Amino acid sequence: MLIHLSKSIIYAVHSLYYMSYYVTDRPVMVRELCDSFDFPYDSVLKILRQLSRSRILLTHRGSKGGFTLRENLEDINLLTLIESIEGPVEVLDPLPDELGDKKLRETTHNIFSNLVSDYKSLLQGVTCDMLFKWRGLSSENISINTEKLKEINIKE
Repeated sequence: MLIHLSKSIIYAVHSLYYMSYYVTDRPVMVRELCDSFDFPYDSVLKILRQLSRSRILLTHRGSKGGFTLRENLEDINLLTLIESIEGPVEVLDPLPDELGDKKLRETTHNIFSNLVSDYKSLLQGVTCDMLFKWRGLSSENISINTEKLKEINIKE
């Protein structure tokens, strides 16, 4: 199973990083941001508009317009960022209801739903501020509490 980290999420993370560390005193223009990271203009513009609709960014119109952070980095967690761009993180069953063993499918769905719930909790616990402070650290130096994932409770 892959946990897909999309280009859109990478563009969004870089955009927030740029706005919070490189240009903090004025709106950031999309072209400036794209030129800094060699990202495609149309894709980044679409993402910044989504982040603005999600109330993570403010839009400034006019010749000196652009985007600024609406929220503090400490208030933007990875789950909020991902769901703003990609939509809800959830388990989807690709088979029609009439196929397969119903109880086995329900059990499988419940287990994966619990895993996704734990995954979402972890994403909620990591803010953009933390992510940017960890920039450049190796994974051995980053600690995320994964104790929840070690416990599997079976309820009958």
